[in-house]
Amino acid sequence: MKQLNVTIAPLSHQLKPNFTLNSRSIDLSPVLLEHMYVVFSFGTQKLVSKFYILAWSFAMDGKVLELDLSHLPSIPQDCTPLWKFFKLYLYIFVALVALLFMIVTFSISYLTKRKRKLTYEKIEGWEMDYPHKLPYRVLTKIPRRLS
Repeated sequence: MKQLNVTIAPLSHQLKPNFTLNSRSIDLSPVLLEHMYVVFSFGTQKLVSKFYILAWSFAMDGKVLELDLSHLPSIPQDCTPLWKFFKLYLYIFVALVALLFMIVTFSISYLTKRKRKLTYEKIEGWEMDYPHKLPYRVLTKIPRRLS
């Protein structure tokens, strides 16, 4: 019976790893043809992640050849690092919080001035010499006290 071993190692690791991620006793010779493409798929819970498969080795029968790390291509450089996305979201968040703060501040200021304007009464010139007229607030409280 043939055995399929799946191993993974970081790029700095020179030798084939001893630890296998998955091991199955399976004969793949009826499934695998002479010329085939192999597709790898990864999944994580991160928002954005990238994986690179720089090399892989496979043998139908016998021992797998060791990988020569000196012949591997270099890892592609990412043109948009992840921190730039977070930086953009941070700028947008700060701008929205500042805008919300300004709207709340101006609204409170406007409502306070409007309330003062409605309750404020000017003292006219004739009131300086004679008795003052009653403020509107006092006049509105009188009927409530009488009933």
